Amino acid sequence: MKRKFIIIILFVLLLGGCNRIKEYKETPIEKLSFKTTDYMGGISTTYVFDFKKNIINKITYGPKPDSSEIYVEKTTLFKTFTDEEETILINKLYTYGLFEIKDKYKPDDLIDDGGGWVLTIEYSDGRVKTSTGNNAYPEKTFNKCAEAFKEICGQGIVWHTINY
Repeated sequence: MKRKFIIIILFVLLLGGCNRIKEYKETPIEKLSFKTTDYMGGISTTYVFDFKKNIINKITYGPKPDSSEIYVEKTTLFKTFTDEEETILINKLYTYGLFEIKDKYKPDDLIDDGGGWVLTIEYSDGRVKTSTGNNAYPEKTFNKCAEAFKEICGQGIVWHTINY
C-alpha cells in the first residue's frame, strides 16, 4: 500500500512538471509590439507593451469616422500593468516559444485578400527581433500566447481570428 502511494505521488509530480512555466533569464525586454493589418482596407491595430513604463498603448490606423478617404492614426492608453504581471507574462511568452518564432511566415497557397502581422521585440542591449506573417502564423505558439495575453489584457492580442 505504501509503495502504491509513493508511485502515485511520483506520477502526480511528473505530470505537474509538464506544464511548468520557465523563468526568462535572457536580455531584458524593453518593448514588445504586435501589429495586425487588414490589407483590403489598410486598417491596422498595434499593441505596444512598454516594460519600462508598465503600459500598453493601442495604436489604430484607419478611416476617419466621418470620411472613408482620410486615414488617421490614434494612440490610446489600453492598459497599465504591475511588475508582477510583467514577469508572469514574459515568463509565459518565453515558455510558449514566442521569442523563438521564425522571422517570416508565408501561406502555402497564394492568398490575395488577407491580412498580416508584425511582432517586434526590443531588448535592452539594442537588439530588435522582428517576425512577420501574411495569412500564416505559428498557430500553436500564438494560441498558447493568446491565453497569456488574455490574462493581462483581457484579450488574446496575437491574432484576431482567435475567439474568446
